[in-house]
Amino acid sequence: SVKLNLHMFRQYEIDSTVNNINSLSLSVLKGVGVENWSENDSDFTNFSIENFTVEKIGDSTFCEKDTMSIKIPVDLLTYWADTSNTNYGLVIQQVDTTQQNIQSIYSSEAAYPSWLEIKYELKNDTTVYTKSIIASEDLTIMEYFDNPINEENLVISYGRACRVFLKFSVEDSIKDKNITIAKASLKFHIDQANTVMYNESFYLYLNALKDSSEYNDPFVDYSNVNFDAYCDVSASDTLITFEINHEIQGITSGYVGNYGFLIRSSSKNIDIAKLSLFSSSEMNAYSKRPYLEILTMKEQ
Repeated sequence: SVKLNLHMFRQYEIDSTVNNINSLSLSVLKGVGVENWSENDSDFTNFSIENFTVEKIGDSTFCEKDTMSIKIPVDLLTYWADTSNTNYGLVIQQVDTTQQNIQSIYSSEAAYPSWLEIKYELKNDTTVYTKSIIASEDLTIMEYFDNPINEENLVISYGRACRVFLKFSVEDSIKDKNITIAKASLKFHIDQANTVMYNESFYLYLNALKDSSEYNDPFVDYSNVNFDAYCDVSASDTLITFEINHEIQGITSGYVGNYGFLIRSSSKNIDIAKLSLFSSSEMNAYSKRPYLEILTMKEQ
């Protein structure tokens, strides 16, 4: 007998008010002359399931933090063993593709990977042996329901390497270098219509840029970069605030140059989440645009 054991992680629901438990289908990919996929080189731009013959094997109900097992026909191993056939592997899909939930399964790189379990007997031997095989390659090709990115908005996403840059010319408004910044709050209004958080919290870091070229690389590694301010955003929030008293004080006092601020996603955020913020291009200036709220003090 042969079965595929999948270690489930969790389901991400786009709408917490609708409790949909999705079923997943397992199919084998077959084809003739189709270029095979690879874990390192394939993505949604060069992989299309329509190029293959998809033969369904079976369904199973998704269950968080559990193991889902689907029986596989024994003759599929014979098919793969035939060197004249290309082994394109297996594909796991949602049975109901209208659902906007996303299921997460542990990959072969995880501490608890999914595995193929084969039970067999040797010739002239009644002992039943078990062999477990972990996938040599696995890959996620994701297509999910999403509003297009509004080019006029500020978008932050860990998966898309999107981050926000903005600058306020506070030195033009506060010219006295001896003024004390008692409080400086940077505030953004969330565009909820274009935000997709899958009911997760969104964790944001802010950095005051040290020069005009800093952080231009969208794939820069932030693992060793300290942040100047932090904010977490829940799915119900409409406004986010960063407290940046020290950073604004440095600019108005002339200790540092004003090169603006970078706001980036924490790696804690799931790749599919997207936070959309109204920008300075927003028509409704006073109720939607980002703004700095500054409280100053001066000795008499």
